[in-house]
Amino acid sequence: MPWVRSSALLPLPLLAGLAACFVDPGLETATAEATSSTSADPTTTSTATATSTSTSTSTSTSTSTSTSTAGDTETGEPITSTTDPPAACGDGVVQPPEACDDGPVNAAHGLAACRPDCQLPACGDGSLYLGPLGAPVQVATVNFAGMLADDTPRPLALLDSGPAGVVWESAGGGGIFLQNVLADDTLDAPPLRIDTTAGDFYRDAVIATDDLARVVIAWETGSASDRNIRLRRYAFGDVGDTDPADRLAHPLDPGDQTSPSLAFDGDGAVLLAYLSQPGANQPTQVFVRRIPPGDPALAPPPVQVSLHAGGSATPPILARAPDGAAVVAWGDPDGPIVYRRLAAGAPQGLVVASDLSPGRGGSVLSSLPFTSAALAPGGALRLAGVVEDNSGLHLAVQPFGPDDQPAAPVVVTAAPVALIPYLDLAADAAGNLALAWTECGDPNEQLSSCQNIPARTKARWLYADLTPAGPPADVGATTATPSVAAVRMTTDGQVTLAYREVAQIYLRRAVLDCP
Repeated sequence: MPWVRSSALLPLPLLAGLAACFVDPGLETATAEATSSTSADPTTTSTATATSTSTSTSTSTSTSTSTSTAGDTETGEPITSTTDPPAACGDGVVQPPEACDDGPVNAAHGLAACRPDCQLPACGDGSLYLGPLGAPVQVATVNFAGMLADDTPRPLALLDSGPAGVVWESAGGGGIFLQNVLADDTLDAPPLRIDTTAGDFYRDAVIATDDLARVVIAWETGSASDRNIRLRRYAFGDVGDTDPADRLAHPLDPGDQTSPSLAFDGDGAVLLAYLSQPGANQPTQVFVRRIPPGDPALAPPPVQVSLHAGGSATPPILARAPDGAAVVAWGDPDGPIVYRRLAAGAPQGLVVASDLSPGRGGSVLSSLPFTSAALAPGGALRLAGVVEDNSGLHLAVQPFGPDDQPAAPVVVTAAPVALIPYLDLAADAAGNLALAWTECGDPNEQLSSCQNIPARTKARWLYADLTPAGPPADVGATTATPSVAAVRMTTDGQVTLAYREVAQIYLRRAVLDCP
């Protein structure tokens, strides 16, 4: 698959002859023509003279001066009055209706800053107002041994109203379970086993929801030599089955189908991305399928998104914005994270390469590295991955504009480490970001995985301009099997994390702390 290189930070060859065929439909410019009219009453004579001057800029700064002169009806002497110009936000002078004005240092974030519209900080102004992480909530029962997916970062779903859903596999791959956690962090019922078909194993469960509280879950099942992806649908919080049968999501044969990723389309259809082989003895490729409500067997066939001559793609991740835009990203066999924009489940535009690589060093050698991504309304994209320099490995976020033009990656981790096996990324409606990841080892250690060594689960929040909103937060730690770190974000900026310590699944939240 041809790709477009994002910048010169990775010395990747650029294939000639490619022309971009993606046009973001969300950018429109409207210009209104000014209209003026003049009328004169021939029976009226006025001796008043008025002069008015007005200038304005796109920064909402305006100056207006009005002077009028008229004859006094008793003395005949002219009377002159002058009106002061109205408040100009950004001039450093607080005038009604301004609540504050710090002049050129008005800022979009920071609790002590005056906002660019000369209003005081408040929830809903586009900044990020998160309190500290709450205490861990044990999702599974005390004696329940569970494992989050290790080939995909999305075993967690979150509604704007606060309820969350976590899916996991029982120890040894013996089943897929769902636990709903209410907004007050209470469990609404014991975990629900969702798989119904016989199989040698069940693993890598992922979950997605939409603003109508529809839920879909996908997971791998079958045998070690014949793996398939299955789907179940639910209404959020409904422990009864709204779709009592899990359904085969991929009809291709031969080849395994693995590492699913999910996102809802705007009309209740599901976007499913996964790895499979287009034929026997062919490289593993990325596929995307759009599945309307109902039986997946009746859905249009999958679309092959990648086209690698050799090697295997790493697990894909789907990102969808509230305005319907969607992106699928994955690790190219040659090294970088790449992505394509989607329209109704089909690829649109070229494959775009980033300066990032997928996470590195899973909990066990069979774990596959993956990336994560988030979309904002208007088409701006944020990719999460790793970069490496002489000091070691770093987690980084790289922004792309709606036209796929990149900016330089922004390092998120406080210090280099040996391995970052798991990572996840989420965004709110204003484009602020929440990141979660697992790291292990010192930069000088030669490690192939984080298994059986101290590993740390971390989180960090970034403003929409990628400025950090505080230092990284410690989420959890383990010396056994490191955890996938999953993070979701509500549209108003609240954060929920899911992770594993030893054999237990936990959930932690950071809720709004408004000024």
